[in-house]
Amino acid sequence: MRIALIHYRLVLKGGLETRLKNYIEYFTSRGDEVTVICARVDHEIQLPVNTTLMRLNLGIMPKVFRKWFFNYRLKQAMAENRFDFSLSLGRTTHQDAILAPSNHLGHLRAMGTRFYSLADIIRISLDKRSFSRARIIYAASGMMQEELIRFYKVDPRKIHVLYPPVNTRDFNRDLKPRQAELKHRFGMDPGKVSFLFVSSSHKRKGLDLLIRTFRILDPERFELFIAGDHAHVNAYPNIHALGFHRSLREIYTAADMTVHPAAYEPFGQIISESLQCGTPVMVSELTGAREILTPTTGLIIPGFDPADWAREINDLDISGFDIPEDFAASLHLTLEQHCEEMMHLWNMIK
Repeated sequence: MRIALIHYRLVLKGGLETRLKNYIEYFTSRGDEVTVICARVDHEIQLPVNTTLMRLNLGIMPKVFRKWFFNYRLKQAMAENRFDFSLSLGRTTHQDAILAPSNHLGHLRAMGTRFYSLADIIRISLDKRSFSRARIIYAASGMMQEELIRFYKVDPRKIHVLYPPVNTRDFNRDLKPRQAELKHRFGMDPGKVSFLFVSSSHKRKGLDLLIRTFRILDPERFELFIAGDHAHVNAYPNIHALGFHRSLREIYTAADMTVHPAAYEPFGQIISESLQCGTPVMVSELTGAREILTPTTGLIIPGFDPADWAREINDLDISGFDIPEDFAASLHLTLEQHCEEMMHLWNMIK
């Protein structure tokens, strides 16, 4: 098959960018001819054989209009090429299928935004057009499915919940025997419970709540480590910034628990990645990945009061969690299972 994978950027960090990399790997491994259509490219990325890179030149278009112009340029590119299946990872209107990893109206409402900027208006418009024109929509969670129906009036028959995949080659328990060594490498105290927060969007994902929570907690018992974008936490003795790391598996393995108090998170791939590495999770009730949790794999905390979060952490018994060895496979979250279901759903309607 000739496959088109469409995303604004092909870079080394970000949840959607990881999915793009995984999709390239899956489709090329089964012998498909893959064309990646994007605007921004990190030239450190090595693409597999049978992969063609089509970069759409956006020229000097102002930033606020760039994704709109990317969609405009995509129309011509798709008209000039024939594909058996085309999948967009977001906000384009000239493909067969589209992911719904998020939506801008849901994000704005969750964040309490009352006045929309020009950038917001463009994103909402692109969302509406992309959801209405796609033949099939793969929603990241039941939470996302409900928002597409409520905010965008999308025909429910077009929407299928398909949780983001976990690449079990990249995320697994192979490093568990080295947990003590990895704790030492990242400066985690073996006498404390070490929490991990992974984020490239600190405000939305709840860093401020965590800082207020860990100021309440006993620093001799609990510590927090932040992986991702730089965070100014030097004033807090039990909060430490790790910076950006490409090997998240090592950090997941070192930590005792991953924490994600997001104010709005349509899924949250770090949840399934952490669990696949054998590390339990604590999430907010507005995290879509709560749908895959059980009492033995993680905790769902209602509300956003630091005192409530601190109380849950104080009462925490890490030994009470028991994550299945085949966690991803048991929930059909492996890359292979995810892509097979994606193509099965597509073949049912084409």
